[in-house]
Amino acid sequence: MKEFTKRLEQEREPEPQPEEGKELSDEEKKQLLERRQQEQVLQYRELDRLMKEAPKYKFNTNVFKNCVTLDMSEQELKKEEDQVEHLAAYILDTTLPALIADLKQLEGIPTDSASLTEFFHKRGVNMRYLGKVIERLSEVPENTEKY
Repeated sequence: MKEFTKRLEQEREPEPQPEEGKELSDEEKKQLLERRQQEQVLQYRELDRLMKEAPKYKFNTNVFKNCVTLDMSEQELKKEEDQVEHLAAYILDTTLPALIADLKQLEGIPTDSASLTEFFHKRGVNMRYLGKVIERLSEVPENTEKY
Protein backbone atom coordinates (compact mmCIF):
# COMPACT_ATOMS: atom_id res chain seq x y z
CA MET A 1 0.00 0.00 0.00
CA LYS A 2 2.91 2.34 0.75
CA GLU A 3 4.23 1.83 -2.78
CA PHE A 4 0.80 2.60 -4.21
CA THR A 5 0.49 5.75 -2.10
CA LYS A 6 3.98 6.85 -3.14
CA ARG A 7 3.12 6.30 -6.81
CA LEU A 8 -0.14 8.20 -6.36
CA GLU A 9 1.75 11.11 -4.81
CA GLN A 10 4.17 11.19 -7.74
CA GLU A 11 1.36 11.13 -10.31
CA ARG A 12 -0.76 13.68 -8.47
CA GLU A 13 -0.97 17.09 -10.05
CA PRO A 14 -0.27 19.93 -7.63
CA GLU A 15 -3.37 21.27 -5.95
CA PRO A 16 -4.38 24.75 -7.01
CA GLN A 17 -3.16 27.35 -4.54
CA PRO A 18 -5.00 30.63 -4.21
CA GLU A 19 -3.17 33.80 -4.96
CA GLU A 20 -1.84 35.53 -1.89
CA GLY A 21 -4.64 37.23 -0.01
CA LYS A 22 -7.35 35.45 -2.04
CA GLU A 23 -9.37 32.30 -1.51
CA LEU A 24 -10.17 29.56 -3.97
CA SER A 25 -13.38 30.09 -5.87
CA ASP A 26 -16.35 27.85 -5.15
CA GLU A 27 -15.74 26.03 -8.44
CA GLU A 28 -12.06 25.44 -7.57
CA LYS A 29 -13.04 24.18 -4.11
CA LYS A 30 -15.56 21.82 -5.68
CA GLN A 31 -12.97 20.49 -8.16
CA LEU A 32 -10.42 20.04 -5.38
CA LEU A 33 -12.94 18.13 -3.26
CA GLU A 34 -13.90 15.89 -6.20
CA ARG A 35 -10.24 15.18 -6.94
CA ARG A 36 -9.53 14.23 -3.33
CA GLN A 37 -12.59 11.96 -3.32
CA GLN A 38 -11.42 10.25 -6.52
CA GLU A 39 -7.99 9.68 -4.96
CA GLN A 40 -9.60 8.17 -1.88
CA VAL A 41 -11.69 5.84 -4.03
CA LEU A 42 -8.49 4.72 -5.80
CA GLN A 43 -6.81 4.11 -2.46
CA TYR A 44 -9.78 2.11 -1.15
CA ARG A 45 -9.86 0.01 -4.32
CA GLU A 46 -6.14 -0.67 -4.05
CA LEU A 47 -6.49 -1.59 -0.39
CA ASP A 48 -9.39 -3.89 -1.22
CA ARG A 49 -7.34 -5.55 -3.96
CA LEU A 50 -4.38 -6.02 -1.61
CA MET A 51 -6.61 -7.44 1.12
CA LYS A 52 -8.10 -9.98 -1.30
CA GLU A 53 -4.64 -11.03 -2.51
CA ALA A 54 -3.08 -11.18 0.94
CA PRO A 55 -2.47 -14.65 2.30
CA LYS A 56 -4.74 -15.64 5.16
CA TYR A 57 -3.04 -16.88 8.31
CA LYS A 58 -4.51 -18.38 11.43
CA PHE A 59 -2.45 -18.64 14.57
CA ASN A 60 -3.39 -20.90 17.43
CA THR A 61 -2.36 -18.91 20.49
CA ASN A 62 -3.70 -21.64 22.74
CA VAL A 63 -0.65 -23.82 22.08
CA PHE A 64 1.19 -22.35 25.07
CA LYS A 65 -1.65 -22.70 27.56
CA ASN A 66 -1.11 -25.44 30.11
CA CYS A 67 -4.78 -25.73 31.02
CA VAL A 68 -5.84 -26.51 27.44
CA THR A 69 -5.65 -29.98 25.93
CA LEU A 70 -5.31 -29.83 22.18
CA ASP A 71 -6.22 -32.66 19.86
CA MET A 72 -2.93 -32.48 17.97
CA SER A 73 0.08 -34.67 17.48
CA GLU A 74 3.39 -33.62 19.01
CA GLN A 75 4.65 -32.62 15.55
CA GLU A 76 1.55 -30.49 14.80
CA LEU A 77 1.82 -28.83 18.21
CA LYS A 78 5.49 -28.00 17.63
CA LYS A 79 4.65 -26.51 14.23
CA GLU A 80 1.91 -24.33 15.76
CA GLU A 81 4.25 -23.20 18.55
CA ASP A 82 6.92 -22.26 16.01
CA GLN A 83 4.41 -20.21 14.01
CA VAL A 84 3.26 -18.29 17.09
CA GLU A 85 6.88 -17.69 18.18
CA HIS A 86 7.74 -16.45 14.70
CA LEU A 87 4.75 -14.09 14.74
CA ALA A 88 5.70 -12.73 18.17
CA ALA A 89 9.28 -12.14 17.02
CA TYR A 90 8.03 -10.32 13.92
CA ILE A 91 5.79 -8.09 16.02
CA LEU A 92 8.57 -7.29 18.48
CA ASP A 93 11.35 -6.82 15.90
CA THR A 94 9.50 -5.21 12.98
CA THR A 95 6.01 -4.03 13.78
CA LEU A 96 6.64 -2.33 17.14
CA PRO A 97 9.61 -0.28 15.89
CA ALA A 98 7.49 0.89 12.95
CA LEU A 99 4.62 1.76 15.29
CA ILE A 100 7.00 3.70 17.56
CA ALA A 101 8.43 5.57 14.56
CA ASP A 102 4.90 6.50 13.47
CA LEU A 103 4.04 7.58 17.00
CA LYS A 104 7.15 9.77 17.22
CA GLN A 105 6.34 11.47 13.88
CA LEU A 106 2.69 12.07 14.63
CA GLU A 107 1.64 15.63 15.31
CA GLY A 108 -1.72 14.79 16.90
CA ILE A 109 -0.73 11.93 19.18
CA PRO A 110 -3.50 9.73 20.57
CA THR A 111 -4.73 11.20 23.85
CA ASP A 112 -7.42 8.77 24.92
CA SER A 113 -7.85 5.03 25.02
CA ALA A 114 -10.09 4.89 21.94
CA SER A 115 -7.71 6.84 19.70
CA LEU A 116 -4.69 4.91 21.04
CA THR A 117 -6.44 1.60 20.40
CA GLU A 118 -7.33 2.71 16.86
CA PHE A 119 -3.70 3.82 16.30
CA PHE A 120 -2.42 0.38 17.37
CA HIS A 121 -5.01 -1.61 15.45
CA LYS A 122 -4.45 0.31 12.20
CA ARG A 123 -0.86 -0.89 12.41
CA GLY A 124 -1.83 -4.48 13.18
CA VAL A 125 -0.76 -4.39 16.83
CA ASN A 126 -2.90 -5.62 19.69
CA MET A 127 -3.16 -3.46 22.80
CA ARG A 128 -1.47 -6.21 24.82
CA TYR A 129 1.80 -4.76 23.45
CA LEU A 130 1.22 -1.36 25.07
CA GLY A 131 3.66 -2.16 27.88
CA LYS A 132 6.38 -3.09 25.37
CA VAL A 133 5.78 0.14 23.44
CA ILE A 134 6.01 2.23 26.60
CA GLU A 135 9.14 0.34 27.64
CA ARG A 136 10.79 0.98 24.27
CA LEU A 137 9.70 4.62 24.17
CA SER A 138 11.33 5.21 27.53
CA GLU A 139 14.60 3.73 26.20
CA VAL A 140 14.77 6.07 23.18
CA PRO A 141 16.35 9.51 23.54
CA GLU A 142 14.05 12.28 22.26
CA ASN A 143 16.23 13.37 19.30
CA THR A 144 17.22 9.90 18.08
CA GLU A 145 15.75 8.36 14.94
CA LYS A 146 16.84 4.75 15.60
CA TYR A 147 14.59 2.48 17.61
